[in-house]
Amino acid sequence: MTDPVLSIFGEAFVTESAADTPGAPDISGTLRLFVGDTVPTRDSVAADFTEATFSGYLPFTLVAGNWSNATLLTDRARVKYLTDPIAWTWATDGEEVNGWYILAPTLDLVAAQRFDDPHGGTGGQTLNLTLYLSGRGG
Repeated sequence: MTDPVLSIFGEAFVTESAADTPGAPDISGTLRLFVGDTVPTRDSVAADFTEATFSGYLPFTLVAGNWSNATLLTDRARVKYLTDPIAWTWATDGEEVNGWYILAPTLDLVAAQRFDDPHGGTGGQTLNLTLYLSGRGG
């Protein structure tokens, strides 16, 4: 799976959030799953994504302050959401999901990631997600 893509808005949002909170970014919003053929890019916006609707799905609320301190990996800073894993379980057979995206409280797109292969679709199946974001280091 490739690294998550930060949108143009997301780069500014994450940078500002990290600057406001020394050590750990103050990123809040909702983590959502998407269906369809969308391939996230830096220019993606929220309207590019079709949110999943399978039985058992709800968006996951991201709480500001629930992120790890940034770690530097080569030339990139990386943070991890501390709820690990974030999980969704299909209550019945339904749609497959192709990735995830994060919306800020303003409903602007922060980041998105497409899975290498679709997940879910079968009742009782669970998707476990460890959420990382990375961006250019200082």
